[in-house]
This record gives sequence, C-alpha cells and structure tokens, in this order.
Amino acid sequence: MPAALIFLPIFLLIPGVLIHFEKRLKIIQWLSVAFWCYVLGIILGNVWEVPRDFLHTMTDTTVALAIPILLFSANVPQWLRLAKPTAISYGLYLIALISMALVVRFIGSKWVEFPAMSASMTATVWTGGTPNMTAVGKMIGASEDILIPGITLTDLMLSGMLLILVLSVLHSFYRLYLPAFQHSKEASEESDEDNFGQLSLKQKFINVLISLLIGGLCLGIIAGLSILIFGEINLIFVMIGLTLTGMAVSFIPRIRKMPGTYETGEYIFLIFCIAIGATTNIEAFLQKAVGLTAFMGSILVGTLLIHSFLARIFKIDADTVMITLVSGVFSTPFIGPVANRLQNREIVVSGLTLSAINFAIGNFVGLGLWSFLG
Repeated sequence: MPAALIFLPIFLLIPGVLIHFEKRLKIIQWLSVAFWCYVLGIILGNVWEVPRDFLHTMTDTTVALAIPILLFSANVPQWLRLAKPTAISYGLYLIALISMALVVRFIGSKWVEFPAMSASMTATVWTGGTPNMTAVGKMIGASEDILIPGITLTDLMLSGMLLILVLSVLHSFYRLYLPAFQHSKEASEESDEDNFGQLSLKQKFINVLISLLIGGLCLGIIAGLSILIFGEINLIFVMIGLTLTGMAVSFIPRIRKMPGTYETGEYIFLIFCIAIGATTNIEAFLQKAVGLTAFMGSILVGTLLIHSFLARIFKIDADTVMITLVSGVFSTPFIGPVANRLQNREIVVSGLTLSAINFAIGNFVGLGLWSFLG
C-alpha cells in the first residue's frame, strides 16, 4: 500500500505533464510522449527501488484495460470496404515481417539467448505494440526483468533510427519505384478523432469515464469467464478475449464514434510505458544489447526490403506503404505527423483504424509464431 500511495500518483501524472508540454517543447513532440514515458520510467526504476509487485500489477492492469479501449474506435467494416490497398499492403507487411522473423530466428540463433521467444515477441511488437509484446511475452514465459524490457528498449532505439528516415528520405525513395497515391475527390479534411479536443472539460470527463467503465466491464466479463471455464485467470484466454471484446464493442456506432475513447486508451498505454520502463534493469540489458540489436535490426531491415519489393509487384502506392509501415512499427501518435509529412490527410483515418486493428492482430501473430517455433 505505501508503494501505491507513493508511486501511483507519479505514474498517473507524468503522461499528463508530458502531453501538456508536448506542443511547447519540440524535443517531446519529435521523440513522442511515449518515448519520454519509457525514459522516465527507466530512470524511476533504476534510481529508486520501485517494488516489483507494484510494477507487475501496474503493467498487468494497464495492458488489460488499454487493449479493449484502444479498439473501441476501430471501424472494421469501413476499413475493409474503403481501404483495400491498405489491407493488401498490410497483408504484404505481415508476410515480410513473419518471414524475416522465421529466417532470423535460425540464422541469428547465437546472437540471443532465447531466439524463438525473441523472434515471436519482435514480430508481436512490430505488428501490434508494446502491450501486445508484453502480454505475449508473459504467455510464453519470457523473463520480465530482462527480455521484455530489453526488446522494448531495442525497439525504441531501432524505431528512433527508422523514424529519422521516415521523416526525411524514405518516402522520396519509395516514390522512385512505387505508384503515386490517387486522391479522392470527396476526401474529408477532418476525422472523428479531432473532435475530442473541442469538447468541454465536463464532456471530456464523461467520455473518459464511459470509456473506462466499458473497458472495465469488458475486463470483468472476460476475467469472470476465465475463472468459470478454467478455475483461474488464464492469461492467453483473457488477452485474446479482451481483443475480441474490444473489436465487438467497436461495432456499436455510438461507442465507436464517441470522441475520447482512443485518447483514453492511449493515456493508459502511456502509464504502461512508465511501468514497463521501470522494470528495466539497465545493467542486465547492456550485457545483451549487442546481440539483441543485431537480431531485431536484421528482422526490421529485411521486413522493409521485402515489403517494398512486394508492394512494387502488387502496385501499392508509396503513401499507403508508408502509413502501413508507420502503423506497424510505430505507435498511433506518429500517424498524424507522418501524414502531414506526406501532405496527405486522406490516409489519417485509414492509418488510425489500421493502427487500432494492429492491437487485435498482434497477439495472434505472436502466439501463432511461437506455437510454430516453440
């Protein structure tokens, strides 16, 4: 209890402070709030002795809440009907990523201590996100103080290097051999996600509260079913159940269109970033950093090359390839900045929808790959 009283307010306030200063400080805006939540979490965990039980409770709770809430805004039918090139591009991306994870698992088996786990979790984090990777890692028995934080840090490092390319020369390179994006005459200049900032403080509070209540209800139902069926909390059942439940709720128009659901999930995700960062043992990670960087870096480079090659064959345009890449490798906050860099606001809705769907697909990709490799 003393640990919760001391650290819980800190964990809850840090994301809000960073979001407040995001537009005022370019360094926060460029590297993202999520990045700084990881960094501050790492500092907290290595400067102070944050109890492991408290950190595990925080990571488990935030993951369980964030996954369904992040999916509430996913317009699955519209995405499948209106974003055919994005769906094809994402399918090609999955083929490239899974293929490279399989290849590197064998050719790089001496680079890391647990190659099958590392390959499965890498494919998960670059399909869904860090919450998915953490969930899958726990399901397959990965070490919570070394491998999970290690992959998280390596992901941040490699993603940061790739982000520089994405925001500078990568799109120009893609445009050399991929078709140009065909703009729609009826393109909308606004998305529903923009409306949350225009709400009154009271309405924001109500929407966030509704999101939390429905997310908590989803968690309660799935946890109850798990206990009823298995006699305990079965992590695999719970995570897959939360994924499917979140997608099911997204088919309710009133919930899907309610401003603030995604922002609520993102905020919970930022709290998770602090908690997972605080579990990182810097000394233990540095002992294994070189091999893990080579392992994950090979998967990433190979994925980019194969994806762009397949996109050329299937005649997928450069903007769609870019937004697919950003939705897979990076987190949702990068969709807007990259769309602005491409001067193409039409891909924002598709990118946000795909980014939300990634959280649903990530668990299945990671567990499927592990069942094959393990």
